[in-house]
This record gives sequence, structure tokens and C-alpha cells, in this order.
Amino acid sequence: MSELLTKQEACKLLRCSARTLDRWRSLWRAKGVDVGEVKIRKKVSFRRDRIERILASPKLWLPCDH
Repeated sequence: MSELLTKQEACKLLRCSARTLDRWRSLWRAKGVDVGEVKIRKKVSFRRDRIERILASPKLWLPCDH
């Protein structure tokens, strides 16, 4: 199993604020992208390999076509 990151660690890796990460999560969920979210009680953790895959995929950073 991949290493789990806290929300703060994921933000540091993605170089964004917690609020921005929440917005991106909503966008990725709408696109059907698996970001490796793991909910433990009420806190969300992220799988490191999934976050790194998102970083390596330029398509996920482009805006939606409307």
C-alpha cells in the first residue's frame, strides 16, 4: 500500500493552500479522477502515488471544456 499523506502534506507536495486543494478535489471528482482519498474518521488522507500521478498528468490541470 502507498504511503498516506495528510491534507497539509498533500498541499505541500502540490504547492497549494488547503482551500485550493479542496477546489481541485471537487474538480477532479467531477472529472472522475481517482485522487486516492482515504477517509479515517472525519479526516481525509491521500495516497502519495496518486498525488504524484496527478502531478505528472498535464491533462488534469487543464480547465474543463464547456
